[in-house]
Amino acid sequence: RQAVLDPKPGTMLSVIEAAAAAPDPASALSAAAEAEARTPTQLAVLAQAGVVDSGGAGLVVVLEAMSEALGLAEAPFDHPWLASTPVVSPAVPDLSEAALEARTTATSARFEVMFSLEAPASHVEALRSVWAGIGDSIVVVGDGTVWRCHVHTSDLATAIQAGIDAGRVRDLAITDLEEQVEEAAWVQRAETAPAALPRESAVVAVGLG
Repeated sequence: RQAVLDPKPGTMLSVIEAAAAAPDPASALSAAAEAEARTPTQLAVLAQAGVVDSGGAGLVVVLEAMSEALGLAEAPFDHPWLASTPVVSPAVPDLSEAALEARTTATSARFEVMFSLEAPASHVEALRSVWAGIGDSIVVVGDGTVWRCHVHTSDLATAIQAGIDAGRVRDLAITDLEEQVEEAAWVQRAETAPAALPRESAVVAVGLG
């Protein structure tokens, strides 16, 4: 919770807490899986999409592997959320050009910025403070000297400069979130397009053949 600037229920934090509160290691996996099944009831965005939290699902898979290795459970494993998730018909996202334009206007977080940071803990608080003013989905976790930092923002320069001001930035990775959505829209349109070539393309193909 200290690593996440704005912790919310219905995320992998809820799954971690449920596993940690289990009375013994053998029941931690069941507790985590049950908590994962409840995530759509805690976050409206999950319920609308008809899915469970992906981070929590990943954690359950890790706990499954650990449980099998320790002899606490045997594969194959049952995933109760597949049957108990309240919303079983996922909503298809609107990836039309109009919807994409509206999304671009509404959001201020175009980029995902991630990097490793070598810095003392006292400098990290300043980084969190700067990021809180320019973005969201902020996670900063480390051991006091080396940190892994994550933020969604449209202000790349400020986000990166805050890291440089705090310490030594390494393994910088920037993802254009808008571009990802546009690519998904292109793929969706391609999948739903008629299989036959347009008349113009067919003529060219014949001419070359």
